[in-house]
Amino acid sequence: MKLTVSRKLFMGFLAILVILTAIVFIGYSKITSVDEAYGKLIDDKAKKLILIQELNVAIKKEQLNARGYLIVKDEASAQNFKAAHDNFLELSNNLTAIIALPKAKELMHELIELESQFHDIAAQEMQLKDQNKTDEYLKLVTTQGHEVASVFDSKMDELTAYQQTIMDEGHHDTEQQV
Repeated sequence: MKLTVSRKLFMGFLAILVILTAIVFIGYSKITSVDEAYGKLIDDKAKKLILIQELNVAIKKEQLNARGYLIVKDEASAQNFKAAHDNFLELSNNLTAIIALPKAKELMHELIELESQFHDIAAQEMQLKDQNKTDEYLKLVTTQGHEVASVFDSKMDELTAYQQTIMDEGHHDTEQQV
């Protein structure tokens, strides 16, 4: 078969077109995989980290309203205390449902248990305040209440750091794909 000039030009342009098509296909597949990886990172790991922070805010509101009630015996503080507790329970249920790693599940279970202890102690403190047993509720606040709140804070910090580490590892793995 004899190649004429027009056939040589056609073959050259066809080869360039095939090469460009291959480059576009490879580029598109890589961009899609990176998009999926970052989407998973944001949708999963970052969402968990945000829920953990919201959980921390909920317990701080619960603590604040318990202390507010003990200081001024304000009914609004008692209602806000209950609302913060309900918010904590809702957030913890949402977070527990999406956590998959065993260490994170264990830390989450410990946080729920500590919040339950704090809630019981705070309710008891508020009841003692209603009964005008100032010395007893002050003793409860300074011993058990403070201790449980401190342990809760350290566990919350541990869970936050763990989830941040998981997210950073996911980010690093995604960067390696690029």
